[in-house]
Amino acid sequence: MDFDNAVAKLEQQLYRKPVGFVANLAVAPGGQKDGLDYGPLVLQIVVLDSDCSTIAWRRTSDAGDGDWRLGSVTGVLQDAAAWLYEIADLVANPQF
Repeated sequence: MDFDNAVAKLEQQLYRKPVGFVANLAVAPGGQKDGLDYGPLVLQIVVLDSDCSTIAWRRTSDAGDGDWRLGSVTGVLQDAAAWLYEIADLVANPQF
């Protein structure tokens, strides 16, 4: 699925939802590495107006919850892509 289709699909899922509606967008599944289980990477999304022009979201994972961000559906998906790149970089270049 290309980026524009992903934006349209998420907008359709959130459009006309009541203010305060919460959705979870799985960015990456959980799994197991070196015998340790880990949970999924999830963006928690909150609808702030019924036409979906403003939403809030934060990153959630086993490591904890991130700061809330404010923006649009496009911003959520850009953040999801950025998060995946950050994780890929951490895997490729471990810091420990």
